Amino acid sequence: MAKTWKHYLKAGKQLNCVLGHYQPKMSKSVRWIEITIGLIVLGAILGTLLSLQNVATTTSLSTITSTNTTHSVTTYTSTSSRTFTATSTETLTKTLPVTVTSSTHVTVTTTVTSVQPSGEVVGVYFSPKGGCASQVAYWISRANSSVHILIYSFTLPNIGDELIKAKNRGVDVKVVFEKSQVSQYSQYFRLASADLDVRNDTNPDLMHDKVAIIDGYITITGSFNWSNAAENDNDENLVVIKSSDVAGRYETVFQRIWSSSTSAPTKTTTTSTTQQITVVIYEVHYDAAGDDWNNLNDEYVAIKNVGCAALSLTGWRLMDLAGHTFIFPGFSLNPGATVTVYTGSGTNTATALYWGSGSPIWNNDHDTAYLYDQNMNLIDKKSW
Repeated sequence: MAKTWKHYLKAGKQLNCVLGHYQPKMSKSVRWIEITIGLIVLGAILGTLLSLQNVATTTSLSTITSTNTTHSVTTYTSTSSRTFTATSTETLTKTLPVTVTSSTHVTVTTTVTSVQPSGEVVGVYFSPKGGCASQVAYWISRANSSVHILIYSFTLPNIGDELIKAKNRGVDVKVVFEKSQVSQYSQYFRLASADLDVRNDTNPDLMHDKVAIIDGYITITGSFNWSNAAENDNDENLVVIKSSDVAGRYETVFQRIWSSSTSAPTKTTTTSTTQQITVVIYEVHYDAAGDDWNNLNDEYVAIKNVGCAALSLTGWRLMDLAGHTFIFPGFSLNPGATVTVYTGSGTNTATALYWGSGSPIWNNDHDTAYLYDQNMNLIDKKSW
């Protein structure tokens, strides 16, 4: 195709000259007829050559952009080759969805835009003995409008104290417990008896959340269960976040679980409703002489019946701020009598009971002793 039309015109002229050389005696009219025929043939050849030269290969390029609800922008660019026997330009417009055949080369470029919630991490805490429980109690004590909780295991009485206080000052307190953890040690029954709105999760498996959403702004979460083991023994973590965005996301989940949860059955009490509870924590001797670890039985709590009738303490509980729990065996306390619960080991009598702990229970600097009946109703407490 490199030869131009001028080249072929020149060849036509040369052909005409040759014809004229070999037929010099032809008449002019005949000669003009031959020339005309030659020009027609030459024109046809040139037309064919020009049409072949006008065959073009065009490449269509289409770009489709789709935006989804996860704030991700995905750009698909497909390139295909097509041949058209024409001199016009073709514009192809494609609309999603795009069907790509095996003969089409597709280049996919994905740009993901991550939307980060605004907020501030105000504290990160670790167990054992890293202050996780005190942080939960502290932020609940500051609640003004709402405290919404999803909790797997909840046995710590100091956190229960703060929830009851929050409810009494008009805060909307709602707690969903993991149903398999509602036992004699759980704070469920104590909170229910204090008229707090508590429920059981209905997930056929587990609700393993440990979350508190406070005032729609503070979120407390992590691996930390609200239990003695989590506070004093396990490796756990707790994060406190200030963010209405983060709190809003957790609140959405809370409302979903709350709406499908149910109230747990109420424990029945064996104590007569007409019987007046007259048992008090009479004394706490929290600082043993010498090394507390070597003198466990000099750490004790004295409990006294100040009423006029004997009272069964069977199934009652004595707890500290961290949730360490002593459960009273089959035991009745006579009117005016005192029973002392010693931290260490020994033989139980009518006036002495033994916790059997291998380590000190009561903190010397600050702590609280709680006395609960068999239904987890708070009977008395003493703080220092």
